[in-house]
Amino acid sequence: MTHVALAEDHVIFRQSFKQFIEQQCAAIVLYDAGNGKELLDCLETSLQLPDIIITDIEMPVMDGRRFSVLIREKYPAIKLLVLSQYSHEDIIIEMFHYGVHAFLTKNIEQATFLKAIDIVENDQYFIYDGLKESIYTQSQLQKKLNTGRHYHLTNKQIDFLKLCATDLTYKEIAHKMKVSPRTVDCYRDTLLHKYNVNSRTGLVVYAIQSGIISV
Repeated sequence: MTHVALAEDHVIFRQSFKQFIEQQCAAIVLYDAGNGKELLDCLETSLQLPDIIITDIEMPVMDGRRFSVLIREKYPAIKLLVLSQYSHEDIIIEMFHYGVHAFLTKNIEQATFLKAIDIVENDQYFIYDGLKESIYTQSQLQKKLNTGRHYHLTNKQIDFLKLCATDLTYKEIAHKMKVSPRTVDCYRDTLLHKYNVNSRTGLVVYAIQSGIISV
């Protein structure tokens, strides 16, 4: 039987969804939490880890972006499924770069959700963007992520790198990008880890060397 954990800040939705999973998916919900930090705290003291974590993106304290990065680092065997109100391609690609296995919009039908669980359990990747379903093997997904000049970066990450070369603070960068400071922190931490640098200067040097920033 599949063991699941939920991170979702809307209590009524979380409780209803938990009930649906246990009744329709033949799964056990081990933990449900209002944000990523709460769920990480549960996992750190747990005697049993879930097979799949279902997480929202926008949550207080710790959002789904930062949460996904930390899950991949600490619990790489756990599969991540994002359930979000957003469907923009940049966001979908961004979340797959963070290591998720499925991305679903919240208007999903029950049958499609059940299909996504089955696909993820069979080591494939699934996207439902509100209009269509897409199934990928690992190599097919990597090819999709590799499309474009800077295939390993989302448009938002490219914008963040360009702004790193200015004298703006991270808080000011967040304001200019119209995202939360937590999201900018996640961009920074993810890129520092990805390119094995330890400072904002290192990120700017990378951006110059890769042609993202012209000098």
